[in-house]
Amino acid sequence: MRSVPNSAQEQEQFVVHAYTTNGTMAKVGPISLATLDQGSSFSQRVNDALAAAQPQTGRTKQDDETHVYVCTHGARDCRCGVAGTAVYQALKDEVRSHEASTIKAGKDAPKKVKVYSISHVGGHAWAANALVYPHGDWYGNLRTTDSKLVLRAALSPASSVHDLEDMRERLVHWPRWRGRLGLSKAAQRDHYAEWGPPTINTAHISPRTRGLATSASRPSIASLSTPFSSSGPAGTSARTYATDASDSKQADKKPSARMTAFREKLAADLSIDDFAAGDVTSILTQGSPTGRVQMGRTGEARLPSHLKTKIPTGANYTRIKSDLRGLGLSTVCEEARCPNIGECWGGSGGKDTATATIMIMGDTCTRGCRFCAVKTSRAPAPLDPHEPENTAEAISRWGLGYIVLTSVDRDDIADGGASHIASTISKIKYKNPKILVEALVPDFSGDTACVKTIVDSGLDVFAHNVETVERTTPFVRDRRAKYRQSLAVLTHAKTVSPNLITKTSIMLGCGEQDVEVEQTLKDLREAKVDVVTFGQYMRPTKRHMKVEAYVKPDKFEYWQKRAEELGFLYVASGPLVRSSYKAGEFFIKNVLEERKKANAPMMDAGKTESVHTTSA
Repeated sequence: MRSVPNSAQEQEQFVVHAYTTNGTMAKVGPISLATLDQGSSFSQRVNDALAAAQPQTGRTKQDDETHVYVCTHGARDCRCGVAGTAVYQALKDEVRSHEASTIKAGKDAPKKVKVYSISHVGGHAWAANALVYPHGDWYGNLRTTDSKLVLRAALSPASSVHDLEDMRERLVHWPRWRGRLGLSKAAQRDHYAEWGPPTINTAHISPRTRGLATSASRPSIASLSTPFSSSGPAGTSARTYATDASDSKQADKKPSARMTAFREKLAADLSIDDFAAGDVTSILTQGSPTGRVQMGRTGEARLPSHLKTKIPTGANYTRIKSDLRGLGLSTVCEEARCPNIGECWGGSGGKDTATATIMIMGDTCTRGCRFCAVKTSRAPAPLDPHEPENTAEAISRWGLGYIVLTSVDRDDIADGGASHIASTISKIKYKNPKILVEALVPDFSGDTACVKTIVDSGLDVFAHNVETVERTTPFVRDRRAKYRQSLAVLTHAKTVSPNLITKTSIMLGCGEQDVEVEQTLKDLREAKVDVVTFGQYMRPTKRHMKVEAYVKPDKFEYWQKRAEELGFLYVASGPLVRSSYKAGEFFIKNVLEERKKANAPMMDAGKTESVHTTSA
């Protein structure tokens, strides 16, 4: 039983925060145990405070605040104490960082978010657990990397609709959502029936399996005397809850055959004494027919000199990178490790020729193509509702003449993110109607309605990459990306808007044959694609698909001429060309100017006709 509180505890002051499902937040207090029964009842005081309070709105006021309660209780089970404490500290750091960045950017003061540690929320199996207001959502299985998502949920408008539709927009695709206060059990069952139950992932914490301790697994008293020491008296190893009795046997394990062979190789190789003696020629020639020490990945072809680029520098480059960090935006230039980032962001001809490719809908893709360096996940973070506005604001600051938007695939969203992309394009055009916008979009799993949403947004260039020839598509792209499906997307975009410019890109060096590239170009022309680019595939990391061949520059020249012969409006072909590389220079100078020249005689004819009419 709990002991009777002493006088000091009775005088301790508390403030009670009450939330309702319509977005109202009220404070009651300060109160104490000594004054709790004075005057009207506590429940009546809460009801009176809620009746006098005004619902919070999406526009924050000085007194708006919300709370996050993280369970750090570890008395009965270590999981909440370990995982919860880590999440609690990470979330407090994230709140401080958000407030500092908001003030530094000169924006209005954000809604106050206060983080508290409590006991006990949820079950131990769901550690770490948290209650997030103003909505009263319960999240389980949280990790330190989820602090941004928890903060985003806490900052969401308190006046938003509190139903399943609202949660689907914000949190339903995040498997750590467990429930919401005030939501009936029937509604929650319906939610899980439609979207599936939440998932448990306890890989981040591995407590010792609970059960009957045996003499072999029970630690001795001596081993527990100093919990932070590496060994106890008489050589006894100290173990914590996360260790296993089998750990003590690891020291007696014999090295593997591979490790033994490696040690023998090191023993037979050159030592520092051999080099100090100065006579190593005979030893070197014995190990290598060429008399040279082979280093690095000897099984792969070396990177040709024409594929090496300079380190990115310049005022434009620095400014664009700084703005991206401040607004929390991602670019495919960085995420995909593009070698042309310095040249594109720097803009050799000034700001008007600088180009940047912003990657929206987050930096994590739901697909895993073998050539791409972008992070992948089956359940990425929810879409940021402020991203379209932030993207448009950043682009308006830069004063670029041409912007390329690309995005990750979001198969976890109903429309694949089409409405989010369209909203971003519309806001960019609203802030700067003169800027040219190219959108490199996913295939939306072949959904033509999503393609139409993008086309109707006001963009100038609709881009979707086939990436490679039909035969190698299953080995290069994700299994959900199909060659014919990509062609259908490009065809439908042209059907919706015949005057829209469509564009695609092909990587060379993936094992394709010339006859297959030729057929791909014919398929693209049949789909009425206007612009095609050719580039060399370059392996981002050892985990990605290897380069089958480094294609020579003269081969790129051949494919450029061949594509032009087939009737493409414009072709960009070169080892370092990417689907968005120097898009402003290639496209503005070679396509738009030609169209302006073609339209000039028609405009002059119209002016002449109007003059004659006036004279008459």
